[in-house]
Amino acid sequence: MSRERRRLAPAEVVSAAWTSALYGGSGRATSGPPYIRDASNVRRLFNPPAVAAALAMILAVYLFGLKALAVGAVALAVGGASSLAIAMVRGRELSEGTVLTLLVYALLLPPGVPLWLVAVGALVVGLAREGLGGLGWTVFHPALVGKGILLALFPGIMYGSWLEPFRGGAGGLTQWAPASTATPPLEAVRYGSELDLTDLFLGTAPGALGTTSGLLLLVVGAWLLYTRAVDRRIAITMIVTVLLAQALFGMFFPDYYVGSPIAHLLAGGTLFTALLVATDPVTSPMTPRGKWIYGLAIGVLVVLLRAYAALPEAVTFSVLAVNLFVPLLNRWTAPRPFGYTTGETA
Repeated sequence: MSRERRRLAPAEVVSAAWTSALYGGSGRATSGPPYIRDASNVRRLFNPPAVAAALAMILAVYLFGLKALAVGAVALAVGGASSLAIAMVRGRELSEGTVLTLLVYALLLPPGVPLWLVAVGALVVGLAREGLGGLGWTVFHPALVGKGILLALFPGIMYGSWLEPFRGGAGGLTQWAPASTATPPLEAVRYGSELDLTDLFLGTAPGALGTTSGLLLLVVGAWLLYTRAVDRRIAITMIVTVLLAQALFGMFFPDYYVGSPIAHLLAGGTLFTALLVATDPVTSPMTPRGKWIYGLAIGVLVVLLRAYAALPEAVTFSVLAVNLFVPLLNRWTAPRPFGYTTGETA
């Protein structure tokens, strides 16, 4: 006997469409045979973080002016064009997640960076992503490769492009960019300045375009972790490690490990990186134990580099360094097959 299909209410239709747009599937199960799998695919991995990155870009426009929107547009245009060109040359489809990667790259840049330099870095991102094989083949996070190249080749411009954010009123919605330059919070701490944690929490402290607001990152981070759009083990392990390592090392070596653990969490892109960069499913380990070690290693390296290498933006090089060991982590932490004994070939 055939079963009539229940007619969905308008609210259910809207809800299913929204879920499909965000996760690449309807989220509904069949009530009887035949049991057909839902259309969940790779988009489920990238759409929720892309929504979080878009929210960070909207706030960046309010804090740093319309130039933030121009930075994102240039990154998407140049990086998208270079990625598409490489894909065409290779005769393969453009990898999914390109928009997210380029948005993350743009949000990691200082607000005063020249647009031509944004284009150079976006070109590098496209080459690092599609040129090395596309989705699933990259060893290093392409967004960090782009920023790392800019920091290595143009350190004067990159470290001199920090600006004071707009405060109050319409913010930067009607302005191009702030006029006054600034010093990154963690660099100011090294010279004896006091940090206002309220500014770090609300986003009114200097920083990269998408990394200044601890409040926004905590809210979208809680959503990403709750929906399991990002790996909880990597994100939480990195965040907790930074807090504990800064607190512990600061007790024994206060001259080197300056600043409170909360300041190190809210400043320097730590939260942003833990939620939207380190959790990248391609450049992070596949095994459960590997994910714990990965987050732990990044967190410790961030604290060490900030103390001894004088790198306020140490998260970039920390993640790139640990990316190099991901294949080894996958190999060393791979679970043994059932019944495997030492000396046997798995």
